[in-house]
Amino acid sequence: MISKDVQVEMILRFATPRTSLLETKITSDKPLDLVWDGELLEKLEAKEGKPLSDKTIAGEYPDYQRKISATRDGLKVTFGKVRATWDLLTSGESEYQVHKSLPMQTEINGNRFTSKAHINGSTTLYTTYSHLLTAQEVSKEQMQIRDILARPAFYLTASQQIFCEFLL
Repeated sequence: MISKDVQVEMILRFATPRTSLLETKITSDKPLDLVWDGELLEKLEAKEGKPLSDKTIAGEYPDYQRKISATRDGLKVTFGKVRATWDLLTSGESEYQVHKSLPMQTEINGNRFTSKAHINGSTTLYTTYSHLLTAQEVSKEQMQIRDILARPAFYLTASQQIFCEFLL
C-alpha cells in the first residue's frame, strides 16, 4: 500500500507447519495510530458477503462455542468440540492465535475485536498467525512463536530458502 504520507510493505511466509509470519514495514514521517479489527462470522452460509439463509453458526453448531480472548501480545479464538462428519470436526482444544511484536490494547465485544497501537513514525512489526488443533499443539507451538518473534529475520530467510529449493 502506498499513499502520500504512508507506505506499507508486507511479506507473508510460513514459519512452521502451524504458524505463518507476517512482516509489516510502515514508512511514515509522522506518528500513526494503528487499528486492527475483525469479527467471527455469524451466518452459516454466504456468497459474496451476502447471507444465503437466516441460519447461524451458533444455531447449527451449539457446541462450537467460539470465543475471542485478548492475550498479552495479541488474541486467540477458542473453539468447542464439534463432531459433525462432513461439515465440522473440532477437538474442543483448537485455537487460532495471533501474536504481535508491537504492544497494543485489545477490546473484545462478543464476537468482535479491535486492537490499537501507536507508532512514532517508521517501524517494522511482526505478526504470527497459528491454527492449532490440540492442547498438545497449543503448548508445543508457544515456544516456537516466541522464537519466531525474537528472530523474525531468520524465519523469513529460512522460509524463502525452502520455497526456492522447492522450485528447483
